[in-house]
Amino acid sequence: MKSYFFCGIGGSGMSALAVLLAKNGYAISGSDRGFDAQKGADVREKLMKQGIALFAQDGSGVTKDVDCVVVSSAVEESVPDVKAARALNIPGRMRAEILADFLATTNGIAIGGTSGKTTVTAMTAHILKQAGVAPNVVNGGIMLNYRTDTE
Repeated sequence: MKSYFFCGIGGSGMSALAVLLAKNGYAISGSDRGFDAQKGADVREKLMKQGIALFAQDGSGVTKDVDCVVVSSAVEESVPDVKAARALNIPGRMRAEILADFLATTNGIAIGGTSGKTTVTAMTAHILKQAGVAPNVVNGGIMLNYRTDTE
């Protein structure tokens, strides 16, 4: 099993990918400075309900048992988790790379553009679900037809 540590796990794209990987059997943990500042309680709770271990963003969650540290373009090199990963020679990868790797193992649809991506993704997911397909969906926003305590 592969173990991923998400630095900035509270972000919409990061949390969605973390939940997707957790649901597919990967060991997921992470940190977020927003959680440290007592922000994003709803996202924190959603992640914890998926069995995702959360740590303070102080480097303590990055151990030799972590296979890969996942970052986004919003995560700076000065973040203690990134420094801890470098000190332990744990590879770091961008969120987009991890998502691309996951999509390469399944049939996937990517939706891009300047505006409307969240809406079109939600509509596509809803259509696929109604057609009897059980899609894995990573979206940057809340999808009303999928809103539950665990999604």
